[in-house]
Amino acid sequence: MSRNRLGVPAALVLALTAASCGGGDNKDGASGTTKATETTQEAGSFSEEEAKAAANTVQLTISDFPTGWVGEAAQPNNGTFGANLPAECQFFGDEENVPGTVTTVESDEFVSPDKDRVSSNSTVYENTEAGANAFAAIRQFFDDCREPLRNAFTDLFRDALRNEVNTRNSSLQLELTQFDLNLMPFPQYGDESLAFRMNGKIESPEISLDFTIDAIGTRLENVDAGLTYVSYGSTPSAESEKGLMLKLEQRAREAAASLK
Repeated sequence: MSRNRLGVPAALVLALTAASCGGGDNKDGASGTTKATETTQEAGSFSEEEAKAAANTVQLTISDFPTGWVGEAAQPNNGTFGANLPAECQFFGDEENVPGTVTTVESDEFVSPDKDRVSSNSTVYENTEAGANAFAAIRQFFDDCREPLRNAFTDLFRDALRNEVNTRNSSLQLELTQFDLNLMPFPQYGDESLAFRMNGKIESPEISLDFTIDAIGTRLENVDAGLTYVSYGSTPSAESEKGLMLKLEQRAREAAASLK
């Protein structure tokens, strides 16, 4: 589960604010590619290229979604987000230094007719122990830094909302009036699972928009898989999330087996 997927990409922030402003551009069709992020240590029993190929097989594609969904190229994460956290919570900015990480890839984003947005990611570690340690670090990070993390996200959304309003229509009076971040109950998949939920409300005298962002991850041996699901006006479909996680679980299992 890529930790950067817990830090909301700039594209998601802009999608939320664009929805509040009543606009936003969507591309038709899907890009069938994934993108690799930083690579750290080379695995002892498989090459970096083999690890990347395995991680790519885990990713969601447009064929995993119902008719009407479209694909969009994934946008870069907000690189300044980690700088807003206190020193003891600088967990997002040093993913390339996590011991045992070989490679991380991310899928395209997939957008529903209702403008829900979904993407996946996968990380390959040198061995099962390194993968388990990475998941344990995420759990500990959330335990230690939930409040600073919630505050950082709140500032991120408010700043993005202000910038988007100024770009689109400075007369709009949009405000982020609610925001929260919590662990989310979720069925166990793979060797272990993690799930986080962010939800909030954007309001003006004319509109009120609720949004929810779920980040769900599972690990199977030395391969993990993550799902990010953004929904407007309601919480994400639990059945859709479970169905997608079943696909990711199976693909992560197969990817781990291919690297033995």
